[in-house]
Amino acid sequence: MGKPPHHGAYGPLQLMVYAGISTLAIFMCVTGLMLYDNVYHGGLAAMLWPVTDYLTYLMGGLANVRLCTTTSPGRLSSLW
Repeated sequence: MGKPPHHGAYGPLQLMVYAGISTLAIFMCVTGLMLYDNVYHGGLAAMLWPVTDYLTYLMGGLANVRLCTTTSPGRLSSLW
């Protein structure tokens, strides 16, 4: 028989799951920074304000950011 050809470090399903979890983790970090920036207005928050304010606007407001932040961990934990 012989060994199957090796085309990468991961299988296709494993690659999709890793990419999805990584994307979700980055999304959760960004939305967390958006919520942080809304409460604290000095230091790091002051530096991130223009970016996070624009991202909050793109997501439809702070209520949608809160909704996405609270529902994302639940969707992630449902995989296990």
